[in-house]
Formats: sequence, structure tokens, C-alpha cells
Amino acid sequence: EADGTGHAPTTTTLNIDHTVLRFNGSSQYLEFGSDVASLFNGSDYTVGIAYRTRRTNTEFLFSCSDGSTTDDFWIYKSSSAVDEVRSRHRKTSVTSGPWSAPGAYGGYGAAIVGYEDAGKTIRNRVNGTESTLTHTQGLAGLDRGAIGCLLNASPSLYGQVDIAEVCIFPRKLTSDEMAQLQEYFDARYDVWRKIEELPNLVAAWDPRRGITTGTGVSDWDDVVNSYTISQATGSKQPTQTLVSSAVSGCPALSFASASSQ
Repeated sequence: EADGTGHAPTTTTLNIDHTVLRFNGSSQYLEFGSDVASLFNGSDYTVGIAYRTRRTNTEFLFSCSDGSTTDDFWIYKSSSAVDEVRSRHRKTSVTSGPWSAPGAYGGYGAAIVGYEDAGKTIRNRVNGTESTLTHTQGLAGLDRGAIGCLLNASPSLYGQVDIAEVCIFPRKLTSDEMAQLQEYFDARYDVWRKIEELPNLVAAWDPRRGITTGTGVSDWDDVVNSYTISQATGSKQPTQTLVSSAVSGCPALSFASASSQ
């Protein structure tokens, strides 16, 4: 918390027994010290973030800048109920993505971005989908960095996000290395993926996926064999709650005791 004026995030423990940093989306962020931020100034580096977003706004996970609004680079979730994560370099107006991120809103997601200055290339891996970009200009001069906001002349566009882990490497990881980091994040934080991998599992219903809506949820497909639970009567359909206070901010289906079934 660079300026000491109350911008620090809080900690909270999720129902999966992981403690995360929770950013409120209006004022909270953390800025890297100069020893780490110097890596962003025309050097090779990789940033890996395990995260969860908690609303449908544009949510900033990571940014680095030149201290003005001239040049910056950021990783963010786009403003959509659809789970999309992108990275963008302002000076060259290059945007990568969107990548489908099933766990990015209301559940776990992972973003890994590596930059190589010599070739002006950025390799992105978000929730298992990988792409590579080449910029016409490098990222030299970007000597400030933060999580939880867009940081340029001053912080803005705060993210309402939970950050579980941040990893930084002093070079652009290879594709295989990024896959290894993705596997590491998945093993620690993607509890739904673990459920799907259980042996002899017949069906599992994930409140983030397989939802068809009518008045409420009309059909709910399981993630193993696509078995479907249905309710054709709109007045009896439960609602999908992507951020439920009843289950530590995780997604859920909400049933009204008088009607839903």
C-alpha cells in the first residue's frame, strides 16, 4: 500500500479453506516496490495470477505503467456477464483475447502473461487457452506495477476481485512452463476441476456451468455426462446467484422455499 491512505485490501477465507486478498472494487490496490517494478521496464518477465472476480464490471487484475497515461499494459476481465479475460498494451493499441474463462466470474480463474523484450512478444495463457502477440513497440519505461487496479498517473478502474496468489518470473516462460504453472494453480484452487476428475463419478452439477435460463434456471446440465435437471414451469425455477453471500461469495442456485424445485 504505497501511500498509506487506506487503500489496502482485506483478507478473507473462502469456503475452500484458502485465504485470499479481497479488493473492494472502489479504492483498494497494492503497488509493487521498485525492486520488483524494475522488471517491467523493458526486461523479460512473466506474471501469473490465481484470482476470482465478483461482479460483471471491467475488473483489473494487474497493470504496469510509465507513471503517466502515455503507456501501460494490463490484464483484466472485460465488462460482461460472459467470462472473458484480456490483456492490452495502450501504446500499440494491441488487445489479446478474449479467452473463455469458465471460473473467472464467481469462481476460480488463472491468468499467465509473459513478455520478451527482444522480440516484442507477449505469450498469454488464461485458463488453459494460449496465444502469442507481437508488438511494434516494447514495454520499456514501464517502471510501476500494481494488482487490483489500473495504475498510470494515479490508480483507477479498481477490480472487485479476490487474489489468491501472484507469481513473477524474471523471463518469459516457455509454453510448457506456463502449462506447468497452470497445473499448479488448478491443483490448488480449482475445486470444481478436482470434482470432475474423481474416479467413477456419474454426475456433478456446477452452478457456474450448464445453465439454461427461462424465468429462472430451466435446465441444469452436469459437467461429467451432460445429464440434465429441468423445470419447465417458470414460477418454480430457481435462480442462479453467481456471488452468493450464503456460501462465502461463491456461485450457487437459490431456491425459494415456497415455489422452486
